[in-house]
Amino acid sequence: MTASGMSEPLREVSITTDGITANLTLNGTNITNMVNGYTIEHRAGQAPIVALHATAHREGVAFEGLARVVLTDHDQNPADTITAYLGSIDPAALQRAALDRDDLGDGKTDTTHAILRQLIDWAQGRT
Repeated sequence: MTASGMSEPLREVSITTDGITANLTLNGTNITNMVNGYTIEHRAGQAPIVALHATAHREGVAFEGLARVVLTDHDQNPADTITAYLGSIDPAALQRAALDRDDLGDGKTDTTHAILRQLIDWAQGRT
């Protein structure tokens, strides 16, 4: 991603689709012809992230509301995507989630291990 997601301001987004075509508006402006695709990511307690990029449309997707909008580039270095993902993480939420894990041990590196497992879970869409 070219933006960190969580640091981006909230924007008004509307996406409607019939599964084949989609209509997208950003802050009231129709941007349908400017993007080839999109993904929506939403985690409890956080504003959704709408990534505009070149992917196939998802059948039956509809979204309307405030979201952080980031532009993606499929040709960019994976490290940039990882950096953007890590930059989008709320440190307090990560700490709470890691410390609340059932598998948290009390060894010297167990807290760090829990944080890494939590990041992996979130990256894979698990809560």
